[in-house]
Amino acid sequence: MLLFGDLDDEDAEMPDPELDLHKSWHALHYLLAGKAREVDDPAAAAVLGGDDIGEEGGYGPPRLLDVETVRVVAAALDMLWWEVHERAELKGKGYLKASQP
Repeated sequence: MLLFGDLDDEDAEMPDPELDLHKSWHALHYLLAGKAREVDDPAAAAVLGGDDIGEEGGYGPPRLLDVETVRVVAAALDMLWWEVHERAELKGKGYLKASQP
């Protein structure tokens, strides 16, 4: 799925983006990376990873991840999801106290 339609079709109208983080990109990066700007973890590359591919738009240029990096980032995000899901399940069964992260 592309966010902006068929990039090979020069005559195609570009639809509105399906994902707009607006100013939440920085908070999302911090939640994934635990750091403000560093990209030293595969999950952190989901927001600030990749190569610059365009002009500065106010919050930095658009970025593009290569195919292998997308695979690594997807696997890292999948592991995060399972970790959060597992913790929630353990809390629900009483194995973790509600105050434990």
